[in-house]
Amino acid sequence: MDIMIIIVALILVGYLAKVGKILNEDHILALNNIVIYMGIPSTIFLNILENVRVDQLSEFLKLPILVFLMSAFCIITSYYVGKALKMDNKSLGAFILLCTLGNTSFMGYPVINGFYGAEGLTRAIFWDMGSVIVIMGLGTYIGLKMSGAKKNVALEIMKFPPIVAGVFSTLLVILGFNLSYMPPIVIETLTYLSQATIALIMISLGLSLSPSALKFGMFYGLVASVIRLLLAPGFTFGASEFVLDNTLDRNVAVLQSGTSSAMMSLVFAIQYKLDIKMIASGCFITTVISIGTLTLFYHLLNII
Repeated sequence: MDIMIIIVALILVGYLAKVGKILNEDHILALNNIVIYMGIPSTIFLNILENVRVDQLSEFLKLPILVFLMSAFCIITSYYVGKALKMDNKSLGAFILLCTLGNTSFMGYPVINGFYGAEGLTRAIFWDMGSVIVIMGLGTYIGLKMSGAKKNVALEIMKFPPIVAGVFSTLLVILGFNLSYMPPIVIETLTYLSQATIALIMISLGLSLSPSALKFGMFYGLVASVIRLLLAPGFTFGASEFVLDNTLDRNVAVLQSGTSSAMMSLVFAIQYKLDIKMIASGCFITTVISIGTLTLFYHLLNII
């Protein structure tokens, strides 16, 4: 429970920094770039090389498979719910993104690391690699359907820094490389970058929250919360019995599948002119509610 209090406090630091005009929303991009290009790749590199053996790779690679199954469930569910609510195409596209794309790095990493430590974080990284593929693929596909813009999805996925770090680190594990082969100064530098990641993530998340967005789509945000925060982890829990081999894998998968809607949804909404107000509202609502639902699922998983 302490980790959730710390996460809320760090998000609040970011939000109060915006309210107090110490930082503003223009700083979000800079913070996110530090996290995406330096912090998260350092975290991924160190965790995979420290905690993954060659004989474990087949186990860890089952997590992205479960990501794809859970995402398909969310896409189908949100599509039919959106149709039932008579959404137009731009709103429907936004709603599908809101329900399907999870904040598995910016919310998932701190939560999993706090609850399960390095072993859990390593599994969260493999889940996140599957999530990145879904985020880039689905976001671009929906954007193309709405706008007709052209973009190489595979190239966008493969040049994304966390994916590069994950693939590179996994190859090093296969080749038998370990951290003892590296100069201590390099490892210490990467460690400092990694340690700064979680605080920067939460502050950036606080900066991006906008309560004023609530008035533009509270109803749709609450509906998305049911799919994103309750049905998705429920589906993952059931499917994990058939896909995963151990309890820790299952617990990490359930919590990662119950993270709030990804802020990347807003990027796609802006780029492809989807319903920006719905996504802004939904991201805020799911972030706030997820603090409670993730804590609830953590305790439920401990007694099952």
